[in-house]
Amino acid sequence: MHSRPLPVLLGFTTKQIYFTGDRKKFRVRCDKVVDFEPFSDGFGIMRDAQTAKPQSFRTRDGWFAYNLAVNLVQMSRSRPQGDQKPFLTRLDESPNSPQV
Repeated sequence: MHSRPLPVLLGFTTKQIYFTGDRKKFRVRCDKVVDFEPFSDGFGIMRDAQTAKPQSFRTRDGWFAYNLAVNLVQMSRSRPQGDQKPFLTRLDESPNSPQV
């Protein structure tokens, strides 16, 4: 029986960047990223750690992934610590709609 390799996944939140591949999986806290580098087919990051090495991620759309990562990190840094409001709200929830 042959096992198929798992897909490589790269996920973003306002707090973490997640990576999972065939041989490795890890996450990087957004507040630990000190630099980004755009590539035509992905982007690179540098962590805030004494022994950190640059890490690069190859994507189908390098410019989009780079901009997404940079903007999420900037959003996480500009958000007050105790602020729990979501960045996105449901489309059917307007400020003037009655609460049910």
